[in-house]
Amino acid sequence: MKFLYINKKIVNKKGLIVLLMLFFILPAMAQSFVVTGTVTDAKGEELPGVTVRVKGESNGTITDIKGKYSIRVPLKSNELIFTYVGYVSKTISIPKNSKTLNVVLEEDVKTLGEVVVVGYGQMRKSDLTGAISSVSVNDVETMTSTNIQSLLQGRAAGVQVTASDAAPGAAINMKIRGTGSLTGSSEPLYVVDGIIMNSTMDQNILSGESGTTAPSQNGLTGINPQDIESFEVLKDASATAIYGSLGANGVVLITTKSGKTEKPKMQYTGSVSTSHITNKRDLMTLEEYIPFKNELGLAQGSSKLQNLVIDGKIPVDWQDWATRQAWSHSHRMNISGKTDKTKYYVSGGYNDLQGVIRSTGSKAMDIRINFDQEVSSRLRIGTRTSFMHSKLNMTSGSNASAFASSGLLRQILTFRPYRLVAGSEDDYIDENEGVTDMDSEDAYGPNPYLKDYEDFTKEYRVLSSVYLDIKLVKWLSMRTTVGVDYRYRTRQQYYGVTTSNGRNNGGMSQVSNKENMRLNIDHMFNANYRFGKNRLEGTLGVTATTSTDKNRLNVGRSFSVLGFREEGLMYSGTINPPQYTLSPTNSLSFLGRVIYNYDERYVLTATFRADGTSKFAPENRFSYFPSFALAYRLDQENFFRKYRWLSNAKIRLGWGMVGNQNITPYQTLQLYGSNTYSNALGSGYYAGFELERIANPTLKWETTQQYNVGFDLGLLRNRINFTVDLYNKSSYDLLQNIEMPLSSGYSRMYINRGSIRNRGIEISLDLAPVRTKKYSLNIGGNISFNKNKIMDIGLEQSQIGANNWAYFLGTDVGNASYFKHAANIFIEGRPVALFYGLKTSGILTQAEVDEDRRVRMQNFLAVHPTVSPDAVTKENLMSVRGTLPIWSGTQNELLEAGDFRYFDADGNGYIEADADRTIIGDPNPKFTYGFTVDFTYQDFFVNAVFNGVYGNQIANSNRMLEEDIKTIHVNYNATRYIRDHYWREDRISTTDPRMNYAGDAGRFSSYYVEDGSFLRFANLTIGYNINLRRNKFISRVGLSLTGTNLFVITKYRGYDPEVNSFANDPFRVGVDWTSYPKNRTYALGVTLDF
Repeated sequence: MKFLYINKKIVNKKGLIVLLMLFFILPAMAQSFVVTGTVTDAKGEELPGVTVRVKGESNGTITDIKGKYSIRVPLKSNELIFTYVGYVSKTISIPKNSKTLNVVLEEDVKTLGEVVVVGYGQMRKSDLTGAISSVSVNDVETMTSTNIQSLLQGRAAGVQVTASDAAPGAAINMKIRGTGSLTGSSEPLYVVDGIIMNSTMDQNILSGESGTTAPSQNGLTGINPQDIESFEVLKDASATAIYGSLGANGVVLITTKSGKTEKPKMQYTGSVSTSHITNKRDLMTLEEYIPFKNELGLAQGSSKLQNLVIDGKIPVDWQDWATRQAWSHSHRMNISGKTDKTKYYVSGGYNDLQGVIRSTGSKAMDIRINFDQEVSSRLRIGTRTSFMHSKLNMTSGSNASAFASSGLLRQILTFRPYRLVAGSEDDYIDENEGVTDMDSEDAYGPNPYLKDYEDFTKEYRVLSSVYLDIKLVKWLSMRTTVGVDYRYRTRQQYYGVTTSNGRNNGGMSQVSNKENMRLNIDHMFNANYRFGKNRLEGTLGVTATTSTDKNRLNVGRSFSVLGFREEGLMYSGTINPPQYTLSPTNSLSFLGRVIYNYDERYVLTATFRADGTSKFAPENRFSYFPSFALAYRLDQENFFRKYRWLSNAKIRLGWGMVGNQNITPYQTLQLYGSNTYSNALGSGYYAGFELERIANPTLKWETTQQYNVGFDLGLLRNRINFTVDLYNKSSYDLLQNIEMPLSSGYSRMYINRGSIRNRGIEISLDLAPVRTKKYSLNIGGNISFNKNKIMDIGLEQSQIGANNWAYFLGTDVGNASYFKHAANIFIEGRPVALFYGLKTSGILTQAEVDEDRRVRMQNFLAVHPTVSPDAVTKENLMSVRGTLPIWSGTQNELLEAGDFRYFDADGNGYIEADADRTIIGDPNPKFTYGFTVDFTYQDFFVNAVFNGVYGNQIANSNRMLEEDIKTIHVNYNATRYIRDHYWREDRISTTDPRMNYAGDAGRFSSYYVEDGSFLRFANLTIGYNINLRRNKFISRVGLSLTGTNLFVITKYRGYDPEVNSFANDPFRVGVDWTSYPKNRTYALGVTLDF
């Protein structure tokens, strides 16, 4: 301790410093005073972390954990400013006679959108560190929507939505950031109000007969689009890791509506719509068909195709006959409201949707109850419950049978354009009609598939959750949620004796039942703690799930009374032994998430989840999925705050691991299945069991690791918002269902092998250039680029082919006379599911053929100089090489003018149907995009949605029957295009072959691969709101006119480029297989607010 010696007195040096400070500070303190107080919300809850500052001064403070503050105010100042994120800022005068100022802040309704739903909770938008797209929808948009996924089409970057076809209730395929698995599903996880829905891969129903496969159906039934408030699409691993093994393909969070207004609100919405096919196939009429067939018969030497006459034939346009102007209507009522302690939303509705194909359509009714109750200041309870019942009428036509007779859709496109029997077009064609001059498989035409065929599915579904939320202390709460997804379906099919499946069976009926139930129990602790400039939020919990999948199938034949149809299964003469499967699955997960925010500038999010499932063997049942993400808010830095035009600027970095377990249960165990065996000593059949699958106890999780870098920018009070994300997503230990050697006695087996990578960039831009009391204009756009690559296919070096490709083939597209081979190939080092077939490059000219013959003659005579040129035969010429290859089929053929210019992949001088297949296309788009326009003027509004895809290709298999001249026989119609463009000597074509070209009929080649790029005007809504302030019963009438699928700009020649007939089959990608045609819809809607 040091001392000073002053006036012979010893003075403590530190004491002197204090005295000097008091000398200068006391006068300043005399010119100021201290104000204290507490800041609370409208419910009286203290608000920690509120910023308090003196108006016009730079000094300030924040409230402590109890909402209390203390601030020194200069005498010249008399106002304090209180600001808090999500609340309305307040400027309050300091009372003259008091130094205590308590303040109540109110929630800012305009900024409530800053709170977004994330896995197992909510988060302020400013705290987001992951890649999340939020999509809000309005009542008019949902009024005319027939499925939930279409509401996301073109609205969220990185999300690609493709329908298997346009049939009512058809499956919708959604991918987030590309294909994430080779053999497993790439469908994202859907979570509705915290209820995890059954995987859409579980939605197919058993089918017992060839050619009777059930079309894939939409797995998101049970949710009415009009009940939806918003979507959150979680895209990167740091956002989805909280869902662990369920989040590899992304997560779609769906939030339904709840009460908003204190006054009870009753609303009716209804619509009437009409639909029609937008793009009929341009097929020949009877007058065009007969001379074309005679010409074809002469060219091919077919007696069946010669000397046909028009007399005695009745013309029929089968497309007009089978399609219709469809009319649909929907009606819905809801009542909602809230009090200080209660929120409620109750709705119910009915939809009747006609399909544009006769006999197709759906009817559905549903009820929803959303209820929240604050029992006390510490206890809240609530439920989200919906019930749905529907009946879906389908048509045969999109199954995997390759016969043209396999369904209605194939028949209307390929069957001859006439009838022989007079009478109504609705009458059956006589079963003996023309059997002598045509193939018996195609003797009956499209009629039976409307008149003697039935296929419908009845469904019941319950989605329900109940929760209990207890506030343990001010910063800690506990929430327990029990959720269930129960779905029961019955599919009934009847094939009459005039159908191809029923004619040899005396009629056939099959009834299949599928029952799914998923039960979730979630127990979560949520913390929110503030101290100083620090804010800490956390979630810790456990979730348990049990799922059960039951399937039953019964098939009957030989009906004594055909009129009984599906109800008469018990009256069939022969009933197959029933098939039954039961697949229970259990899982247990532990999860945690921590969000740390420092000074509203730096945000760190860390997530961890441990998942265990009964799908794998005990040693591999648990896996662990961590993630970390960091955000830096530049706009909160002092050096940026002076720029008032800058509203938001945030850099995001993220890394995480997630998993995939989308396989059927118990692949690690040996499977015994039932089968039917004939009696070797007598008649009859017996049921028995056999070993169907070999066990793989080493099977484990498929894992995905993802990096993400993002940047968010908001300008001019967020009138301009720009977001860009770059990502690198790698999946390894892929779950592959491989073919087993024939010697093993088993067909397939799941193993872990291979890896796949997706890289891409997503860009979103939202503009609000006009925002006044009368006008508003909002424009949104997004574009997404994704490139996938198979990094490792998992094959040993000894399994790599002669062309040095490590690859495997996809599933055969057809199973009968044509396209009985795979359309897709999976090659290491290449994109997923490339098209694989023969490569053609136009049509051979006569000059090319002449040169080939000259070279062959020269080469043959060089070897056989004693042979006279006049004695050289066709076989002699084929024995030597020329400039063109030889077609190697059932018999070898020299190529002629008008034949395809085939690519000889192996260079051996022969075109071989299998050996010369090569890569001929890519179904993966280079980029997807979409944009929206919203305009309002007072009570008038316009909404438009566009979406598009660029750079993908489609395998148009329909043309194999409509335009492959070699497959066209007496019963098959064809397009006017091929009639007008096929090669002949007086009409040289550079694109289409001659009538009897060299090659196999129905062989997949690049001739059938088309550009699938398109731009679609997906939706336009024009509406007007009429406010009736003086009416006692109706407060508002809303009128709207909506057009859907108004136009498509594309080069694709099929019904529609947005198609994937095998949406849930990862081995058959980008194939158009007589899919249900797209339609254009116009809807008139009305909304009544009571």
